[in-house]
Amino acid sequence: MKQRLFHLSNKNLDNQIIEPRIPNNFMVKLGYEDNAIPKISFAPSVQNCILGIGFNKIKEGSKIYYVLEPSDYTKIKIISNKELVEKSLTPDAKITKEVWVTNHCLLKCTSKIKITNTTNKYETVYFNGKEITKQYYWNYKILET
Repeated sequence: MKQRLFHLSNKNLDNQIIEPRIPNNFMVKLGYEDNAIPKISFAPSVQNCILGIGFNKIKEGSKIYYVLEPSDYTKIKIISNKELVEKSLTPDAKITKEVWVTNHCLLKCTSKIKITNTTNKYETVYFNGKEITKQYYWNYKILET
């Protein structure tokens, strides 16, 4: 079996199709992350997804997330983590282990989680040798499966 991929959303997108888009986040706005490829970010674990969300977003926004995965892995087109790293398409790819899905994707909800508190452990993200952010590990608990 291939590796499972996960995506977090503060909305339950079970049985919904989502379209790739250019994210509206600081990494794209400041030119750290590719701003030409519409994508949906997925990661191989919930913790990797949480790393990609970012400390401030978790602190400021909803701490309840739905864990989603593609309903049919054979229908998704992926830019691999290896390619993201090699082409420097996003500076945190080594940390998040993310992949980008570049076509629309039907999702299924696998669980609902609540992010509780930071572990105070983090990874530092660099761009051209300069520190741009820290990505924190968070504890979470599963609310529903």
